[in-house]
Amino acid sequence: MITVKLIRHGGDTVGFDVSGHSGYAESGSDIICAAVSSAVGLVETIINDSLKLSADVTVEPENARVALLVKDADSCKLVLSGFRRHMLALSEEYPKYIEVLEVQSNA
Repeated sequence: MITVKLIRHGGDTVGFDVSGHSGYAESGSDIICAAVSSAVGLVETIINDSLKLSADVTVEPENARVALLVKDADSCKLVLSGFRRHMLALSEEYPKYIEVLEVQSNA
């Protein structure tokens, strides 16, 4: 199962921690892993490359984990809100394969 932890501060999403494999299909044919991976990559590219906001990103291929945390949530509020909605929609459509948790940040 893929676990998506949406990191919240106050009412805003300020990052995420995505880990695991969905197990929906074989590697290379797994549409759920592909959808989540593509969304994670898009968000990271928009925030770091297009908006030049330098989010903190951790990639651990051996653990199938990617984490992203922004310093300026206001500047990318719409991007992270869209990511949140997309992950929630995927979890509603494929509840056995993706779990979305919302966790509060202490920072």
